[in-house]
Amino acid sequence: MVVDTPTRWSAGTRLPRGIRQSTRPGRTRRPATDAVTRASSDIMSGYTAAGKIVIRYSASCNAAWARTVVTSGSSYLRAEITRSSPYATSQAESTSPIDALRSPMLAVTPGSRFTAVGKIGSNPGIFQFSGTVRTNF
Repeated sequence: MVVDTPTRWSAGTRLPRGIRQSTRPGRTRRPATDAVTRASSDIMSGYTAAGKIVIRYSASCNAAWARTVVTSGSSYLRAEITRSSPYATSQAESTSPIDALRSPMLAVTPGSRFTAVGKIGSNPGIFQFSGTVRTNF
């Protein structure tokens, strides 16, 4: 069974037995090699960019995901992506300080709008900085 529905997933956790996280909806578990950035925005800390939130898209997978990146060092991160129609959401949260994190993929449907939120914090579950980016497919 492959999970390609709204998912709540924390990086580093195990999925229930018999379920695997899809990296290519409807296909094998190979990573997307044709990924492109569709939209990006800085995550600001005052007047300084603390990181970046990016919406990535793979045509071969027909899927999009959010990626949160820290400008320097490592922090606790959260990456969320939401599809407007049909509604679906997916998210990932780090359990230790890291420099980049991506959410699980969501299938792209024609005319859908995607919104990604990236969060950066100094403690697990406590995020001082966030950024949002949107794009249409």
